[in-house]
Amino acid sequence: RRLDIACSLIHDPNIVILDEPTEDLDLNLRKEILGLIKKINKEGKTIIMTSHLLGEIENICDNVGILVNGKIMKFGSPEDLIKEYTKDYEINLKLSSGKYNDLLKGLKVNKVVNKGNGVSIYVSEYENVLNQIIKRARRKNEKILNLKLGRPRLSEIFESYTKVK
Repeated sequence: RRLDIACSLIHDPNIVILDEPTEDLDLNLRKEILGLIKKINKEGKTIIMTSHLLGEIENICDNVGILVNGKIMKFGSPEDLIKEYTKDYEINLKLSSGKYNDLLKGLKVNKVVNKGNGVSIYVSEYENVLNQIIKRARRKNEKILNLKLGRPRLSEIFESYTKVK
């Protein structure tokens, strides 16, 4: 892969197009190639790359285009795409008992999605909801195995545009 990238730079182009540059690489080589891509970009080259590894895209790219059936459905920075998709925060919760209904009843949540090994809870205001979840879990002697606050990821946005309806 390094040789492929080096060959693409021989004629000092302003734009470098990379198709799945980290596909089939182990974690260490992926990090190395992504570091090389960032370095090339910082040297003033525009990098256009395709990838199905959306976590990498989210971390490395300034702008992202979501292609569906050969057409760009959405384009913008990862942050802007996430903000446009939802203003909600995402709370990922996993309980040892798997009993979420009682714990979440009456809380101000916009949506709850069962993820198989837990739930994702979408909220506009997260502080009160997080505090209530923790208090209720303590009261019920419920063991919290995972509790994580974040924003939806590019993979979720991509899935929403490419779902077969």
